[in-house]
Amino acid sequence: MDLLVFIKSLGYLGIFGIIFAESGILLAVFLPGDSLLFASGFLAAHNKLSIWTVSIGCFIAAIIGNMVGYEIGKRVGRKAFEQGGGR
Repeated sequence: MDLLVFIKSLGYLGIFGIIFAESGILLAVFLPGDSLLFASGFLAAHNKLSIWTVSIGCFIAAIIGNMVGYEIGKRVGRKAFEQGGGR
């Protein structure tokens, strides 16, 4: 997967969506979050993206993703461990 083509095709909402999913949903660990941040920073340095929009948007997406992940864990986590199979 070419990250530069991926970023240009999805734009800001794609970047924010992946950051949100990677920080909030456990099953999203296969998404290229760190590489995506590096590539979007590279594009921002070359004036292809706005550094302010990328930094503030990723900050907000990560915080909201963290809050959603916490709520999912609070509501589902205990039940998943009580039904067996959990250590």
